[in-house]
Amino acid sequence: MNKDLEKIQARSAAIMKDYPDQRAAILDRMNAAKTEKAAAAAALEDAANFQSYDRAEEALKRADLAIRFAEKELEQLETAARMPEAEYEKAVAACKAIMDKAVNEYRKKALALMDQLKALQDEYRQTAADTNSTLVKLDEAANVLQRRYMYETKHFQGAPDQTVRNPRYWQIHALRYDNGNDQRLATACSPEDKAAAPHVQWNSVLSAAWNAVGHGYPNRSF
Repeated sequence: MNKDLEKIQARSAAIMKDYPDQRAAILDRMNAAKTEKAAAAAALEDAANFQSYDRAEEALKRADLAIRFAEKELEQLETAARMPEAEYEKAVAACKAIMDKAVNEYRKKALALMDQLKALQDEYRQTAADTNSTLVKLDEAANVLQRRYMYETKHFQGAPDQTVRNPRYWQIHALRYDNGNDQRLATACSPEDKAAAPHVQWNSVLSAAWNAVGHGYPNRSF
């Protein structure tokens, strides 16, 4: 933690060190006075003669005074400033200066890191696009897959399989990196994670990094 923040926290802790005990002591006196008031009120109702009535009434008055005094003490304790205003304002200004610096550093570094991340993704996607166009041209020239996968076997329920000529069947066997395959490969979970939990598909950090570029650029205010 920042040293100046540690000093402010230490000062705050020192101020509040005795506060809970002080407040608890006032509340104890208030509750004791309320108990005495209840007892005095009961004694007043049950007074058999003037002397007992007078004693109960005096006890009731003392209890009321004790309650009001405790309430006044509690209000003073809770409303009184426990630090000089100048010291408080200085501490607040110190906290603000620390956060202003942290905000500026964060924004500067975050923007730089995002620019690096975007450049990394742009380079990766360009490589994927170049590789994909190369594979397309290779398949057009080689004609290997077109010959290897000339026929498709179709399955029909309750009927024999049929093998038919399909001039586009080879395309499902061609290696391609378009149509989101580049993103899928870049954000998929590791083989180890997949083996440990076959239902998982994506890595949260890689997915967040990929989506961050899409959400963040072009750089704009909104």
